[in-house]
Amino acid sequence: MLKKSGVKKKGVKEKSVKENIRKKHYVIVDFPDDNEIIYHSDYAIKIGASEADCVEISIDGGKWSLCRMSEGYWWFDWVNYPEGIHKIEARLRIKNRTVKNSIVRKCRYQLV
Repeated sequence: MLKKSGVKKKGVKEKSVKENIRKKHYVIVDFPDDNEIIYHSDYAIKIGASEADCVEISIDGGKWSLCRMSEGYWWFDWVNYPEGIHKIEARLRIKNRTVKNSIVRKCRYQLV
């Protein structure tokens, strides 16, 4: 945004740099699919993300846990979770800063 004089407003450049960083990066919970029913008591959550120092995951709004990188994806080995509906969110971090959060993915764990 420019003033009529053609001089940039203070803070505009800084804001646009942050927006461009957020647009370049992505993080998405690939599996489980939204509303998927899981029938096994341990599950490897798969997360796709652009280049990052680390990816973390939060289940049901709990603490953030580190994911591991393998085969070009980030993974979280989810075990000993209770039956019911769960919400999964991932976040991409660069230089100890959260750059992007995923859309919350819902799934259900159900005993066979």
